[in-house]
Formats: sequence, structure tokens, C-alpha cells
Amino acid sequence: MSIPAVGLTTAALAEALKVAHANLKDIAISEGLSHLSTLGMITAEASAFLVPVPRPLLLRIARFLDMAGTSIKYGANLPEGLAESGRAQFAEILSIDADGIRAIANNDSDDAPELWRTPNPR
Repeated sequence: MSIPAVGLTTAALAEALKVAHANLKDIAISEGLSHLSTLGMITAEASAFLVPVPRPLLLRIARFLDMAGTSIKYGANLPEGLAESGRAQFAEILSIDADGIRAIANNDSDDAPELWRTPNPR
């Protein structure tokens, strides 16, 4: 993964953890924090501009984001500071992030896939 992709993945995972926290699902929080910790350790060990992230970890992170997005879509508590009017967009962004991470996980070429969305749209 490219460093920007690791950054987007980390940010998406943190947002999904907010969903788990807002809904008091201790198991989901623990799972998400484990993914975040593993991603951080792998990134810290990288010695280049590409981080060798294992495919199974990326697929687990994508599944975690999908679960968070689905729960938001169907009425779960929103993270603190997110207005009800942002519910659909937040769920959609989590879904887009999950799809982007899956695309990276399933990329069989040696080329780094492009980012699936702009990190800081203006």
C-alpha cells in the first residue's frame, strides 16, 4: 500500500471505531483497535514508500467498515458531533472506503493502485 492509502485506511478505521464506540459494542471496539494496532505496527516496520500490508488484514478492515456503514444506515447511534443530516453520507463514505481497501487487497499487479478517493476534498 502507498503511504497515502495507509493514511486513508487508518482514518476510515478510526471513523468506524467511533461508530462502535457510539453503540457500545465492546467486541467491535476491540476488533477495530486490533486492526488499527496491526496496521500501525506494519507501517512502522516499512522501509520504503510502499507498506506491505497482508491481504487478510485489508479484507478484515474492509469488512469492519462495511459493518459500521450498514449499522449507521439502519439507525445505529451516530458518532458524537455528526448531525443526523450526515447519516447517509457517512454510511456511503464508509462503504466507498471499504470498496477501495478491497480493491487494493485484490490488486494482483506490482503497481500500487490509485487512491479510491481524495483524502482532503476541497
